[in-house]
Amino acid sequence: MANSFFSRLLAIAFASAIWVGHAHASCRYPLADGGEAAPTAPNVVGTVVKVESTRITLRTRAGHVKIGTPSSGVYYTAFGGDDPIEKLKEGLVARAWFVGCKAQKDRPTPKVAYLEVYSNDPNDHPPASYWERY
Repeated sequence: MANSFFSRLLAIAFASAIWVGHAHASCRYPLADGGEAAPTAPNVVGTVVKVESTRITLRTRAGHVKIGTPSSGVYYTAFGGDDPIEKLKEGLVARAWFVGCKAQKDRPTPKVAYLEVYSNDPNDHPPASYWERY
């Protein structure tokens, strides 16, 4: 009986490890300047309405969302290239991927692992597919 209990416990632990590994592996950020692996869907898509030293406010379809600035200190454009976060302007359309692709429940402002803007020109508007894909 004890042997059966330990076998079940081992099976549960093994299945849990596989599930955790799979869940973590399913989070893929975009590769700067392209790449073969498709990224997972961003956590938030919206228009930059405010830029502060440690956070950014986006206007999304669901309302305003505050996100942290990437720890890398840079953001990327959909067409390639990167810029320091200090150059981020209001009016740009942006997509953000949170650390681990999940909002941290204990943080009011989610940490951002990767931030992409459609273009550095606020007058450039993305095609509908940029919004519809997510």
